[in-house]
Amino acid sequence: EVCRQPMIPPGIIETDKDGNVHQFCDRCNQLMKTCATCPKVQYCAFDMDPNPMPKVVMQTVQQGNMTMQSQIKNPERIKLFCHSCECWNEDSGCFREYNIEKKKKPDFDIENISYEDQNVYSLFTNGLTDGVFQCESSGMKSVFMRLKPTNLEDIIAVISLYRPGPMDSIDSYIRNRHNPENIRYKTPMLQNILDVTYGCMVYQEQVMQIFRSLAGYSLGRADIVRRAMSKKKHKVMEEERAFFCDGCAKNGISNQIANEIFDDMSSFASYAFNKSHAAAYAVVAYRTAYLKCYYPCEFMAALLTSVLDNSDKVANYIDDCKKNGIDILPPNVNYTYKNFTVEPNGKKAIMFGLLAIKNLGHDFIDTIISERERN
Repeated sequence: EVCRQPMIPPGIIETDKDGNVHQFCDRCNQLMKTCATCPKVQYCAFDMDPNPMPKVVMQTVQQGNMTMQSQIKNPERIKLFCHSCECWNEDSGCFREYNIEKKKKPDFDIENISYEDQNVYSLFTNGLTDGVFQCESSGMKSVFMRLKPTNLEDIIAVISLYRPGPMDSIDSYIRNRHNPENIRYKTPMLQNILDVTYGCMVYQEQVMQIFRSLAGYSLGRADIVRRAMSKKKHKVMEEERAFFCDGCAKNGISNQIANEIFDDMSSFASYAFNKSHAAAYAVVAYRTAYLKCYYPCEFMAALLTSVLDNSDKVANYIDDCKKNGIDILPPNVNYTYKNFTVEPNGKKAIMFGLLAIKNLGHDFIDTIISERERN
């Protein structure tokens, strides 16, 4: 679910006197909650327009909501405002883990956890991120173990860098992160833009800021060029090269350095994340890591339940439980339930979910549980 406040930069909140931005984010929240109840549909964006949707767009109805199918470029061509989103079904591990903790500790609020907890970051440093959103692959684990993150900015950066294109900068980022005295900038004007990422281009916003600060672009024009780069519109990019170099020359930057910077941006921007996107992913990653750190049994029980129909993942997560000192108790008709559940007597253990047993259906399990509760 989208968190309203973090979506809106402080400067916009201060100038949002008519409340339009808050209304927009509230509407997104409502739509996201609705989307999460549609398990067979993967939503990726909202198209917003005060007028009826054009007939050229394929439309259908999902649980009372009008949905559309379209290639990513089409809404822009017909002048629809497209707002990207990421939705999770309410049965996903993220929701289960949080709901379990709310039942156990009614005052627990994931919104109020500290993002400076080094115990949580130690999971990333030690490669213990099985089940952590976006951070489960062996490649991601390796990067985190080399980087040794200590703050949310590090997680945001890794999520942005671990993609084709920016991935080439991972080694430089880690090296500069541990040895900041070795950072070199092609021009001093880049320092204020790239210092937060140790001299490396990581985010689309940095590309836009380079255009603005070095070449005097407006925000609108900088965004147009950024989009041209991301969509590999080489003709537009080459047309802008001369304009960029001329703008840089006015700020005392040589033509050679200007061309080198432009080439760096062109190769990078084709695959770059915007920071707001990466930050949202990083927050979810940190929150799942927080739950795994402080509520490991509840976290793993919820995670195992979310992959009941995938025996390979069940086996992998059970192995992770054993590595972290969590016992997996065998199925027992007298105690176990459909889903994986935490052992109720205080042991660091999880009771095996009956639904994970092949050829054992819902109705039969319901009969077992009903009979057990009656007798």
